[in-house]
Amino acid sequence: MRRGPTPSSFRLPPLWPCRDAETQQTEAEAAIANLTAASNEVKASLAAEQAVSQELRDTLRASERKGRELLEVERREKDAARKAGDMLERLLQAEKKAVAALQ
Repeated sequence: MRRGPTPSSFRLPPLWPCRDAETQQTEAEAAIANLTAASNEVKASLAAEQAVSQELRDTLRASERKGRELLEVERREKDAARKAGDMLERLLQAEKKAVAALQ
């Protein structure tokens, strides 16, 4: 009773049937060249994306810095306006005292 193929009778077909070693070598070298070219293209694309990403990070940092500067300017303007309002209030009180003293 036979249950299936025996290890000695079972053989896998060759990867590149009916090709000589030189043709197989040439095809393998061409495949390696194609993979190398594709790899180089991916690396170049990645480098370009990294450059764009760095530029965007730099722009974001510059925007954040400009935003902080604008907030500081607004704070100073508010302080100056408050101080000017306080000075006007004191001037008005002084004028009222002067008018009251003259009467």
